[in-house]
Amino acid sequence: MSKGGTCNICGAPSGWMADAVIMKKHQISYLQCSQCGFVQTEAPYWLDEAYSSAIIDSDIGLLSRNILNADITKLLIGLFLNPGAMYLDYGGGYGTLTRLMRDAGYHFRHYDPFCPNLFAKGAEADLSTGERYELITAFELFEHFTHPIAELNRLLAYSDSILFSTELLPAHRPLPSEWWYYALDGGQHISIYTLDSLFHLAKRFGLNLYSNGTSLHLLTPRSISPSVFEIACNADMARSMSLHFNRPSLTQADFERIVASRLTLWKKGC
Repeated sequence: MSKGGTCNICGAPSGWMADAVIMKKHQISYLQCSQCGFVQTEAPYWLDEAYSSAIIDSDIGLLSRNILNADITKLLIGLFLNPGAMYLDYGGGYGTLTRLMRDAGYHFRHYDPFCPNLFAKGAEADLSTGERYELITAFELFEHFTHPIAELNRLLAYSDSILFSTELLPAHRPLPSEWWYYALDGGQHISIYTLDSLFHLAKRFGLNLYSNGTSLHLLTPRSISPSVFEIACNADMARSMSLHFNRPSLTQADFERIVASRLTLWKKGC
């Protein structure tokens, strides 16, 4: 069991913070950086087991979270970005957010090699083309990264702006047994960030960081109003305003494309 190491964000020494039992079977160590406060587990040998199901059964907030994230994303795009551009939902799970955004008229693509795409069929991204996107959304993904710097470098190959969610470690620095976001039952949350650690990532890649201070964050080279970003991330504001940012839906076009594709396959099989 590891009792110390090097921070995966800033490279400073990370010391033992706590032990905890994950997945009801593995006792592991959590380490905290002495400089940026980033919390990481010991080397996560249990991940193959943890990802036997990409989305854990206890994630009952998945649908409501995606609906809210879609509202916030529409609002932020409308305020700061080009609504007609191409977008990518990276680590998009079942394709829920991509479907919601396409229904609202935004050209979103879906990418998640570890989870079946149930709701955004035909809207999968082919990352091998080298296509660049106006924005990448990466909701509830950063806490899964074993090597955040390498993963962020990978994301920036496809866009210079990343909107993501991850719960920041509260100021009183709760232990794993004292805070739900460690998600001990699933074993997938292996990186817990502080605002300082996110600022360090932004500086490393020459980006600006905008955050609501708790869960929603934007890395981008653009200069925008921090206060407007925080307001746009407010759940009540996003729900009340998002309908004003809907565009002509892509639902019918997606339906027709899928039907045409199936007809082509049927004719080839005849």
